[in-house]
Amino acid sequence: RDRSLKVVEILQNRLIENTLGGKRQGSENAQKFLVDQIKDYEARLQAAESRLAEFKKQNVGLMPDEQGGYFPRLQTEIDAVNTTRSQLSVAMSRRAELQRQLRGEAPIAAATGLPASNASGVSGGDTLSRIKETQAKLDDLLLRFTDKHPDVVATRETLEQLNARRTAELDALRRGDPNAAAASGASSNPVYQSIQLQLNQADVEIASLRRQLGDHENKVASLRKMLDTMPQVEAEYARLNRDYDVTRANYTALVERLEKSRLGDEATTSGSVRFDVIDPPFAPFRPTSPPRSLLLAGVLLAALAAGAALAVLLHQMQPVFTSPRALTAATGLPVLGAVSMTWLDRQLKQRRQAYLRYAVGLAALLLIAVLVLQLSRMGVRLGSMPVA
Repeated sequence: RDRSLKVVEILQNRLIENTLGGKRQGSENAQKFLVDQIKDYEARLQAAESRLAEFKKQNVGLMPDEQGGYFPRLQTEIDAVNTTRSQLSVAMSRRAELQRQLRGEAPIAAATGLPASNASGVSGGDTLSRIKETQAKLDDLLLRFTDKHPDVVATRETLEQLNARRTAELDALRRGDPNAAAASGASSNPVYQSIQLQLNQADVEIASLRRQLGDHENKVASLRKMLDTMPQVEAEYARLNRDYDVTRANYTALVERLEKSRLGDEATTSGSVRFDVIDPPFAPFRPTSPPRSLLLAGVLLAALAAGAALAVLLHQMQPVFTSPRALTAATGLPVLGAVSMTWLDRQLKQRRQAYLRYAVGLAALLLIAVLVLQLSRMGVRLGSMPVA
């Protein structure tokens, strides 16, 4: 235990002395090496920046943008052309459907409905309104005059002319004549207005999509012309960027290491770095494993077992027959008789002395085992030598 504690203490002191003493010298050498490497990489970095800047000047307009390289840009524009064409087709189909609806039954039904009125409540000046007014005037005249009255005849002629005009306007409206909408009164109807508004929006959308389609097609054509140039430019640009990034990363890492080394030297010089032994070397007086009592008991049992094994071995080397039956079984011959052993006094005395020595030896062994166990519990170690 004492020797182990001494060894740990010596190693701890050597570690502290070597660390504090050799740190400054090693740090100075490391800083000198880092400064040399930083100058070298600084020159490399400037050369890489110059090559990259010169390359950008020589290839203005061919550099890859945020969308990526040449082929991703080309594929993006082709996809945009296809998407715009699909949207344009949908918009044109929508406009055709709106035109069909505008010439269909909804505007006609709007034109044959009630006349629209303005905010003051006065009827509009379209043909339908005039027919309504003329019919009302005719009904009023028939209440006061006969059919032969000149006013009645003139009003009927006017009504016939208005109906003929109305029929012509409806035919023109079915053909899609925009001037017929105002004359027939359909332009003031919400249904007609809603369809006309949607048609105008569809026209605006189609014009916008056609312009977008033209722009995308022009970009695709322009990119296809540079099929043999831009990939090479992008490859060279990527190589220059890769060299520049690697050089800059190494330069930054060296600068950071130099700063850390200088901070460590400053901390050591100012005394902020020190070694404090938080947990001094310690070893308990009792062994941790195996349990001493069990170990001593095991040793005692092992000694007894070894002695019993030795006795059995000696008995096997010098066999003795203890009964006539054992002799018959060993030789296969019949035993006719047995003679009893007659012990002399001297032999009996020797036998008793042998038993006594055996008992004394066994008792001494047990006593020694108990004594060693007790000393072990008291922490006494027999045969321990002082540590120099």
